[in-house]
Amino acid sequence: MKKIIAKIVAIALIASMAITGLVGCASSKWSGSVSLKNPGNVVSNGGFIAETDNYIYFINGLAASNGDNAMGKPIKGALMVADKNDPTKSEMVVPKLMVASDYNAGVFIDGGYAYYGTPSVEKDSSGNIANYQLTFMRTKLDGSGETDEFFTLGSISSEYRIVKSPAGVCIYYYDSADKALICYNTSSKTNAVVAKTNDKADGDTLNKYVFINNSDITDVVAYFTATVYLDKYDSVAAQGSGYSRVTAGYNRVYAVKAGNNTPELVIDGVGARNTDTDDITYDIKLIDDRFVFFTQTNKGTATTYALSLEDSYTYTNWTKGTKIVNESYVLNTNLFISLSEVYVLGENKVYKTTLLEKDNTTKTPILEKSKVNKLLFINNEDGADFLYYYNDTSRLAKIDLTKNAVDNNEIRISESIVSTTWFLPEIVKIGSGKKANVFYCDGSESGKSYIKYVDVNAEIKEEDSDEDGENDLFYLDIEQIKTLGKMATADAVALFEAKITKLADGKPEDGIGLDQEADDEFKAEFEALKAEYDNLPSAVKEGVSSSLVAKFGQYAKAYEVVEKYKELNGIGDCGDAEEAEKAGFKAKYEQVKS
Repeated sequence: MKKIIAKIVAIALIASMAITGLVGCASSKWSGSVSLKNPGNVVSNGGFIAETDNYIYFINGLAASNGDNAMGKPIKGALMVADKNDPTKSEMVVPKLMVASDYNAGVFIDGGYAYYGTPSVEKDSSGNIANYQLTFMRTKLDGSGETDEFFTLGSISSEYRIVKSPAGVCIYYYDSADKALICYNTSSKTNAVVAKTNDKADGDTLNKYVFINNSDITDVVAYFTATVYLDKYDSVAAQGSGYSRVTAGYNRVYAVKAGNNTPELVIDGVGARNTDTDDITYDIKLIDDRFVFFTQTNKGTATTYALSLEDSYTYTNWTKGTKIVNESYVLNTNLFISLSEVYVLGENKVYKTTLLEKDNTTKTPILEKSKVNKLLFINNEDGADFLYYYNDTSRLAKIDLTKNAVDNNEIRISESIVSTTWFLPEIVKIGSGKKANVFYCDGSESGKSYIKYVDVNAEIKEEDSDEDGENDLFYLDIEQIKTLGKMATADAVALFEAKITKLADGKPEDGIGLDQEADDEFKAEFEALKAEYDNLPSAVKEGVSSSLVAKFGQYAKAYEVVEKYKELNGIGDCGDAEEAEKAGFKAKYEQVKS
């Protein structure tokens, strides 16, 4: 077996790799002025937030990959840092686009550096900026020094993992052109093929791989199944037609461990589980943030087993996995808390059920399926478990699982729609009180795809939306929802122009001066917006349309006219007035008229 694996590695070291560039040289320098320089220990990596003892490093919203990606230019989609005690204190860390679309990878920091993939700024053979390619780099968290550029892949959708290992920080990725799992070591700036699909290989060849989510990697980066060839490749016979090789009726499962470029045998189809045949094949069905689900097929009968991620790292446990009875529930659309607590998107409802026994009597309805877009996670809040999900209107929402389904009202968290195809929301404890806040990407027109956050225990508002006399809409107080990070000037301009337009659309229907209550309400709104405009950064002010800004003056003049009109109101017949009074009336009249 060692010889077989050695051959895989030997092939790896001489294989041609589909990497556009393997450079390891210094790229452009960014003169950052980062003052948040005391992150402490890393708490978590992966997703759009990397958490340390003192800070959160976050992707500043969802940006397009074809934007200007010159170092120092991006704001939206760049990497920023915020103080956990006061997230309003935030600064730019890496002004490059963090738009790689493998949303099971994400932000990775280690040793004072941020490691990331970003669209290439080089030109392709057609002379166009190759922003569809993914360049891997690292930049110091304090903004000093040069940025190291490592290599470039052909697509920003490439699947990859950035991990810390005894050998240094490594970038694992799948090369679709070469059909290989590759490891790039950022310390030695060298690469190696870990496993490859190769119909000329002796022994084992890569069949199917599954990466573990970046945020869950502690030891193993990926598992893969390997097809076993029983005969050697015959290059002469292969020149003829109809050549094929003999494959075993069994296969093997290997682990890719961080920093180790020799795959480790996990389970062998030969003689596994003490069965009466050697023809056993395995398939990795699903890996989520808690479990590895795999199938064992013996004599044409497939059985699904489960191991916890932690238990899967001890390979002898693969012959002791827990048998799954409800195999049809092992889907990435369902939520696995334990093998006996699973939340399933059924035909009509979301159910709580189990994987360990037939569930015709154990299914508990939670809520209507029609109200759910995607199940997310469960979070304990003051002793009660809440199920988080995207609802049917693409809002972030939650329900209290301690309540009966009949009494279980949806609590809307986000005021507007969220970016449901981006990284999942994350919960981080912030502020001096270390209160749990949920962070998400606001995908609405007004949110401009930036990050919002709110205390999960914020006040719940109630509303009767259908006017039937009973409150049917429940939502977290929108006044407590905050924006994280920095907004690009163009987005800030567009957002403020939209506010002015909305204000104009909301002026009193019959005009100003006819309804005192409506007048007062509108005046308060426009004066507040005018004050907001006065406090905008100069670059944003300059970008706002002058015709829209002029509306502030128009509304102010309108109210001035209304006040002067009120002074004339009720004068009526002034025939008995003194000449001086008549002159005064006339002057006021002329003022209003003008």
